[in-house]
Amino acid sequence: MASALEKSGNSPSTSLISAQATPPKSTTPKPTPKTSPTPKPTPSDASKSPSETKFIYSPPAIAPNQPMSVDPVPTRYEPGFQAYLETCASCHIAVPPEVLPTESWREILRKPDNHFGVVIPNYNRLTQLLIWDYISNFSRPLPPDSPIPLYVEKSRYFKALHPRVTMPPDMTSKSCITCHPNVANFNFRTLTPEWNDAP
Repeated sequence: MASALEKSGNSPSTSLISAQATPPKSTTPKPTPKTSPTPKPTPSDASKSPSETKFIYSPPAIAPNQPMSVDPVPTRYEPGFQAYLETCASCHIAVPPEVLPTESWREILRKPDNHFGVVIPNYNRLTQLLIWDYISNFSRPLPPDSPIPLYVEKSRYFKALHPRVTMPPDMTSKSCITCHPNVANFNFRTLTPEWNDAP
């Protein structure tokens, strides 16, 4: 979705570089400034081993006052996050992108006129691109040749996040509130008391 900008790589023309006259050399000797001994050169980071190299991590800016999602949403993806909530949570509980593979989200987003039998209202190309920008960065792809699940309960990632939970046979997105009481606010971290301290 995001197009990479390509640099042309053209170097400036040599004809644009004007030659400058060399000023005449002065015959008066300049005083030599006093300097401290030159320190011994140290190896650059490129020549250091990985254990010697220090990396400074700067976490991405997180949008303020956002609900407790599964993962914090950097400001960069806030427009897509808000578009996702406004579009999807207006009809049903908006599930976290992490529970479905990226391929599943692609199939869901590309058919707004047949979204499990209904038409997604107020859905245009800009909304689609914003949501995809957010979803594609917070979901993970499937291994090659894997079937693409369109329902959360069929997703291996959903099952991995709920290893000890027995799902009801007629599960829907409304079933989430059974264990996640604040899903209406996209808060999937708060659990009901019986699961809150579960190992």
